[in-house]
Amino acid sequence: MSDPLQQSQDSPEPELAPAPKPDPEPKPETPKRRGAKLWTRDFVMGTIVNFVLCANYFMLMVVMTSYALNVYHAPASVAAFCASIFIIGTLVARFTTATLMARFGQKRTLAIGAATEIALTAMYFLGASLPLLLTVRFLHGFSYGTCSTATATIVTAMVPPERKGEGIGYYMLSVTLGAAMGPFAGIYLSNNFGYEVLFAVAMITAAISVPCVLALRRPAADRAQAARDAGAPVAAHAA
Repeated sequence: MSDPLQQSQDSPEPELAPAPKPDPEPKPETPKRRGAKLWTRDFVMGTIVNFVLCANYFMLMVVMTSYALNVYHAPASVAAFCASIFIIGTLVARFTTATLMARFGQKRTLAIGAATEIALTAMYFLGASLPLLLTVRFLHGFSYGTCSTATATIVTAMVPPERKGEGIGYYMLSVTLGAAMGPFAGIYLSNNFGYEVLFAVAMITAAISVPCVLALRRPAADRAQAARDAGAPVAAHAA
């Protein structure tokens, strides 16, 4: 007979169940990073500047052909050119504004352009001759192109990089609102109150841009340019 003790020694030992793994310690929640501020004073002021100048542009554009026909008795093609020559001036300004900003600074270029917009809008009151109207329209388009380019440069530079798309989208609403309100105001005022009232409202609208431009902080590019200009004589003297 086999020994029971020997059998118990020869039998395999039962496998032990693996010990349960301890629950991992919960990781502390990392605080969510708050997005950089978008609606700063400078962003709001720059957007308002673009809105009022766009409104001024569209307010006059939609009535300029009828104005040239009714007041100057211009041929239809010339009357239409009185409206479209504004766009030619704007196009020319796209190629020259970068040079102006590099020489005079972004904010100063915008301030001069805004003041010029007011002066040129006031010149519509003169009503001297058709060639003068064409000249004023071209210069008005040039000043508008200068202002819109300078404003876009200043505003896009101050938008936080992580909110660039959102910021530019909100900024471009100023163009949309100006295009929506300007034509309505232009046609309504000219039909109900006359061209002189229209020009006065357009001039006041453009004038709103001046205090907004002055409220803008000096752009970083202007400060850097001023620092380089201040250091240039020192560097030349040291050499």
